[in-house]
Amino acid sequence: MSARTLLALFALGFAAASIAPAAPPPGPPWPTNRPQGGTRSAAEAPAKSFAVAEVSESAGGLVVVVSARAAVAKPKAGQEYELSYQLRVHTAKGEAGPLLGTKQFPKGVALNVRTVKCEHDWIEFYETFDVTRKDLSGMTNLPGTEKGGTVFVRVEPHLFDVSANAFLTPVRTPAAVLVASVAPGGRVLELRPVSEWLVGWTGSAADAKSALARLAELDEWDPTFNRIEGAFARVLTSETAHPGAKAEFVRALDAKRLNWKSYWDVRKAVEALAAGPDGELKAAARAKLDETK
Repeated sequence: MSARTLLALFALGFAAASIAPAAPPPGPPWPTNRPQGGTRSAAEAPAKSFAVAEVSESAGGLVVVVSARAAVAKPKAGQEYELSYQLRVHTAKGEAGPLLGTKQFPKGVALNVRTVKCEHDWIEFYETFDVTRKDLSGMTNLPGTEKGGTVFVRVEPHLFDVSANAFLTPVRTPAAVLVASVAPGGRVLELRPVSEWLVGWTGSAADAKSALARLAELDEWDPTFNRIEGAFARVLTSETAHPGAKAEFVRALDAKRLNWKSYWDVRKAVEALAAGPDGELKAAARAKLDETK
């Protein structure tokens, strides 16, 4: 065999070795479905599969962008796992309201976001998708289609084991909460995150109290992921919000959260009100700050 041939074979072998996929590292199913270098601690692995949703942004009552984060605990190589979401009507705290469906699936439909085949020993999803007012218009089980009305809609992410034909997540998961304005006939006129809906109820103390009562009825959701801190900050720093409405928002605050980093803007707003001239609002703000001590 010539030296040139030996050199060519060596080059081919080197190229093949350089592009060969890395072997899956040892450790828990974390964090994505691709090989990662190094050793991972078992403490990082999720004890069970989970999925949570977060409001990313919205546009003019037409569309809300939702982000979902999910992890499959101990996935099996070769099996397929699906991240999907369902749209569920919020009825009352502790209740699993009806799912919105289509003509083909009137009792409720799961909308696929991404399907992954497990090639290694861990899977995690980071996905973003749009929910539009057009999507919701005409869906089955949407309340208010006869007379119109306001409907709270939960966007719930789910993990589904395609190979086992089984959901890995519970009936309800931590949701992104949207508010739909429904016209008679089922057409959705507006679709907004609950945080945007909330800041519209500042014309009077009664309006604010009504909206905050509805907010308190929500469960299986994360206020931070639904941008509630930002909504409170907007109301408390607004120049047009009614003082009585601001006072209701101050009273509704969880005092413990005012010490959280994510509530920095809210706390500053409360401190400013506590130093302000308005009697009732000033008293409410001072009382709330006293609760944080």
